[in-house]
Amino acid sequence: MEMIPLISHPELSPTGEAVNGAPLPPPRPEQTVSLAASLVEASDDAIVGKTLDGKVFSWNSGAERLFGYRAAEIIGHSITRLIPPGRETELSQIVDRIRRGRSVLHFETVRIRKDGRPLQVQQTVSPVRGPAGQIHGMVVISRDITEIKRLQGLVLETAERVQRRIGRDLHDGLSQQLSGIAYLAHVLLRKLESQARPEAQEAGRIVELISEATEQARAVARGLLPVKPDPQGLIEALRCLARSVERIYPLTCWLFGDADLGLSDPTLATHLYRIAQEAVHNAIKHGHASQVTIQLQAAGGRLQLTVQDNGCGCRPGAASRGGMGMETMRYRAGAIGATLRWRARRGHGLRVVCSLPLPHPTRCLAARQVPVEPAAFRAPCGANVPPAASRLPLTGPGPATSGTSHGA
Repeated sequence: MEMIPLISHPELSPTGEAVNGAPLPPPRPEQTVSLAASLVEASDDAIVGKTLDGKVFSWNSGAERLFGYRAAEIIGHSITRLIPPGRETELSQIVDRIRRGRSVLHFETVRIRKDGRPLQVQQTVSPVRGPAGQIHGMVVISRDITEIKRLQGLVLETAERVQRRIGRDLHDGLSQQLSGIAYLAHVLLRKLESQARPEAQEAGRIVELISEATEQARAVARGLLPVKPDPQGLIEALRCLARSVERIYPLTCWLFGDADLGLSDPTLATHLYRIAQEAVHNAIKHGHASQVTIQLQAAGGRLQLTVQDNGCGCRPGAASRGGMGMETMRYRAGAIGATLRWRARRGHGLRVVCSLPLPHPTRCLAARQVPVEPAAFRAPCGANVPPAASRLPLTGPGPATSGTSHGA
């Protein structure tokens, strides 16, 4: 097969090789532009140029394949036709970064095809500068990661299903067996004590060890199955997390949640719980926080989980190379179609926010109504807690007087 060069040079042979080893002269400006256009058009990724107000001025064949629009259908029109409901603020946030001359790298989001089908994409957005260096647009490179996310979701779902099965087996099998053994050992202890046998002391020690083993098995089962399959399962699991953290570590952990919010999707609830758990442990281990606030709320058609601490404000992953905790949270957020953002301010703590479109009404059920105390509740960490009329303080020491990095 004959090789034909993209740019024609008089010093090149028909196969694209230099003649007589002579150095090649620099390409002319029009040749460079031609080559760049050819490379853009040949890319499998969608490469889109748009103005700062969102008007499309360049649309390659990869974009046609990915989004379904021909260039003639979308050039000159707003890119917002690709933005699904609930993600409108993403565009303004990206434009703000571009205006400051900053790129957005590996941003995972959702876009809508011409046929209405949602796509999970990874985007890199860079500023387009004019001859004088002024920023007058941006180029967006989008790659379809829908299948990757589907497979990731299957992996997570399978892992969670295995964990739930093991948790149930531990709770219903091993824990029950240990309880039965503990009962028999207790009966034996009482018999030895009634006979004043010296072996009673050893039997008592056996009863204690069996009781400890039973509690350990139950604790492992709770860790593998933290969210009960109940509309209030997530709130209850977060409450247990807050209490557990306060028992183990010298800090205060608050939980605020909507009294009428319930989720009937156990997979969604479990992912949100694991994200909160990882964020809390990050605040303790790397942020050295003394106060942590967990908030779960539904507002503006979105469900939002926020974890705020008053620690050192370390950026996620900065304290340990690799940042596997943040990557795990990203992974889980992507599996449920959520966005994960964080803001770190040194000396003012870290704020992690996981936000997703509010689940379908069949998955978001009214939970039991719990009266809200009229007294004011102190919100640590500078958290912006909504008024008491719409919020339920679920944990904390009780009434008291009131005294960005971007992720996927």
